[in-house]
Amino acid sequence: MTGKEIVMNATAPSRRRVLGLRRMTWFVPLVALAVVLSACGGATKGSAPLQSPEIPWVATPGHALQSQVAQSASAPCGPADLSVSPGPPAEINGIRVENLRLTNVSATACELTSPPTVTWALPSGATAATSLGAYAQAMVALAPGESATFDVGAPATCASYNPAAPNLASPTSATLPGGGTLALANAAQLDLQCGLPQVAEFFADATTSPPTSGEAALQVAIEAPSSMSVGTTYQYIVTLTNPTTTGINLLPCPSYTEGLTGTSGILNSATYVLNCQSVGQLAPGASATFQMMYLVPATLSTGPAKFWWVIQVTDGPSGGSVVQVS
Repeated sequence: MTGKEIVMNATAPSRRRVLGLRRMTWFVPLVALAVVLSACGGATKGSAPLQSPEIPWVATPGHALQSQVAQSASAPCGPADLSVSPGPPAEINGIRVENLRLTNVSATACELTSPPTVTWALPSGATAATSLGAYAQAMVALAPGESATFDVGAPATCASYNPAAPNLASPTSATLPGGGTLALANAAQLDLQCGLPQVAEFFADATTSPPTSGEAALQVAIEAPSSMSVGTTYQYIVTLTNPTTTGINLLPCPSYTEGLTGTSGILNSATYVLNCQSVGQLAPGASATFQMMYLVPATLSTGPAKFWWVIQVTDGPSGGSVVQVS
């Protein structure tokens, strides 16, 4: 079972590169977690040999893949979190399109539960708002530095179209679904002769994970206590083993995400960079053991949950265990 299969209980829809990911609900029966984890090779105590001393944990923020950011981002993107850069207008399938790129310039992940609503100033002095249409429920989650493409457009032709009498509208602002507005001073005008503006596309731009040399083939074994207390630091160890016949390069050190999942979905997660500078490469059959820490939020609900750990590469290896939060 892949890291994606352990961490996610659904596959986000895709459309042209990586589309805006829709909000997904997890339904993970906790009574079945032990069976799932056993099948995935992510039992609480793995069979890989441990090394001593373990490599210490470091709190270096990491970078999560978009598909997993979408599950962990919970804070709405505000005006201070985003920058907007307009691109040149284009015509796509009979639609004149204004291309906007939204970039997360903050230090934490945030999400847009729908496209921003753009306000347009019409030549008459009135205003018009962009229709969200089919994208009203589209969600995009952005890690720090990631961006989303937001295209708004209007029909380019119609029976009454007169190129000599354009009805040019200027985008003035974009209202975010979580509140607040972004100014669109440099965005291009659109001719609205043939219809009001609407969202043409809204999707997260594809992210390129750091080059890997086989991290997806690593085996993960977790040794972790069976309980954790809210407001404390949960300490555990992770052992990575190279089961292949060739060396696996760990440089640059990959990111990993640790988190808790309950019956209602992901409760909390954090992403860090693996402290693997002293390892460099794992020879065939070799293992490396890392100290890990998870800061348990004081606001978590108590009860059973699944604790999981996954390397942030495509089909990244993962492990986990059932814990009692108290």
